[in-house]
Amino acid sequence: MYYLFPVPCSLTPVPFISPKFGDIEALIEQKDLFDSNGFVHPRDNAPSWNPEYKIFCDYEYFLQCLDNWSADSFQILPTVLVNYVQTSEGIIGQSKYSEWVAELKGIAKGDQYKVLDANLKSSLDRLTEKYKRLSSKSDTIQAFRE
Repeated sequence: MYYLFPVPCSLTPVPFISPKFGDIEALIEQKDLFDSNGFVHPRDNAPSWNPEYKIFCDYEYFLQCLDNWSADSFQILPTVLVNYVQTSEGIIGQSKYSEWVAELKGIAKGDQYKVLDANLKSSLDRLTEKYKRLSSKSDTIQAFRE
């Protein structure tokens, strides 16, 4: 999970646990985690949350921000800021792979995000197929179970 900050940023970071350091494209391709808990953006002309999404609401919001300000407007701060652990509680923790499939399909299907070119849509389609295969084995996401 990474924190993105608009350039320039005067925020002084505090530790946050991240699985690995990546780049903006890895976030767009869903190869790295994105969580809006650490997302900072200018308030003027800020996108709004899309109520159609519960699982990938952060990711969908991130895509809107990239469309609004471009990937070049953001930097990744590879610093631990918050010790956050996903649990089996709440919307994400109780979600099912089938819900992940439905939401990613919704994001990837149209042309509403300029940042999602054909290659990135193809990456999302592959990820959707992976979640579909996992759902056919067990719809429960094991990583969130204790």
